[in-house]
Amino acid sequence: MGFIAIIGLIMTMVSAIGGAIAAKDAGEAQKAAADYNARVMEAQAQSEREAAAFEETQQREQAAKMRARQRVAYLASGVDLSEGTPLEVLGAQAGEMEMDALAIRYNGEIKARQSESQANIYRMQGQQAQRAGTINAGSSLLTGFGNAATSIMNKYTPSASAKV
Repeated sequence: MGFIAIIGLIMTMVSAIGGAIAAKDAGEAQKAAADYNARVMEAQAQSEREAAAFEETQQREQAAKMRARQRVAYLASGVDLSEGTPLEVLGAQAGEMEMDALAIRYNGEIKARQSESQANIYRMQGQQAQRAGTINAGSSLLTGFGNAATSIMNKYTPSASAKV
């Protein structure tokens, strides 16, 4: 085998190794990006929960102030709050206001879970990209070494025309 052929084989193998390293690095980079996106979505989920908790607290505080104003207004007009329609009205309004606070919490939790689901999707995509990079690296090595082996076999296998 000549010097040029040996250099060609070495170049083929180096190229295969370089391609394998590049494929593996690309998969790792995609996984790192996906992991970053997942962390961002998890932080967003936490922020959504905190925002909902704050709004829920605000809603309850506003509801308490409104109930207090209503009681004062009833008492100022001489209405007995211990029974009858005024008591029922205050109770119904308190229930509605609590439902509003719980709806705020529920909506915040839905948004947070959507963000967490997106984070999980990013993580799965990153794992798939990492696996694909590993597979592509192996494929690059096999192709390169296969080409080198084919080249060697062609060099040392007599051709059909030489047998005739």
